[in-house]
Amino acid sequence: MDTCSRMSVYRYLFAFFIAFWFSNTLQASENLLDQTATIRLVFASDSKPFADAIIRVIPLNKKSANSKLNVGISDASGIYSFPVPEPVIITVSYLGYSSFSDTLWSAVDKTYKMVAISQDIKDVVVTGQYAVGSVQKSVYEIKVINAETIRAKGANNLREALQNELNIDLGQDAVFEAM
Repeated sequence: MDTCSRMSVYRYLFAFFIAFWFSNTLQASENLLDQTATIRLVFASDSKPFADAIIRVIPLNKKSANSKLNVGISDASGIYSFPVPEPVIITVSYLGYSSFSDTLWSAVDKTYKMVAISQDIKDVVVTGQYAVGSVQKSVYEIKVINAETIRAKGANNLREALQNELNIDLGQDAVFEAM
């Protein structure tokens, strides 16, 4: 075999190797992008689907070309799917429920239970004094309007709850009347 034909064989092999390497690299990157994780959220009490939770997907390697923040909301069946080309941290939150985080190292399907949290709100007394003080030191007489009274009045808002109380004058700002 002469030198020219050897060179053409080498060129052919080199071109074949480059084409093979490029197609495998392209296929591998497509496979990475095709990896999809699915999160299913359910109520902890009865395992029914939990809709409208906020889910943040944060890549662990923020310098990677594939890394971008992904934020979404779980659908009516409590499911949220997203691509996982690399390890990510997921954070799930919803008002009135415990927030949590988890690390996903690969595309997996996981189910999480949403646990309700409750907070007791203390009584709030608004007297119109200049400084914060105790009920006993108040200059004004304090009358508590409890939940039973509000329900009995059929009040839907603060205005309706205070409407027939003595010594309370409710007015509406003129700016909001135009709306």
